[in-house]
Amino acid sequence: MEDLSSTDQKNAIAREAGTFLKQEFGFHSESVSVRMENAMILIRVENFLCQAEQKIGLEKQNANLVQQMYAKIFDAVKGPFIDRINQITDHKVVSSQIGINFDTKNFLISFRV
Repeated sequence: MEDLSSTDQKNAIAREAGTFLKQEFGFHSESVSVRMENAMILIRVENFLCQAEQKIGLEKQNANLVQQMYAKIFDAVKGPFIDRINQITDHKVVSSQIGINFDTKNFLISFRV
């Protein structure tokens, strides 16, 4: 358990998200923002998609395939990241999901605690 202020928690989660993305996705994040409201944590990673992913994601069928691929990868590797969020916030993550915005190239990760 870490005794951190809300701002410190957000900063710690953003750092952990950057490390997680680099280790598990090979992605170096330019910008990671964290929002914490009630029982939700939302992490937004800007410019996550490469140009090819963004382009094929403009077609709904392809967007669903890319979304499914990233969801499977996230589900397979999220355990240690969730453990760190549990430690930072002193709350237990009860659910998580990812989303991709193909227009903005943003990757979203949400946790319910």
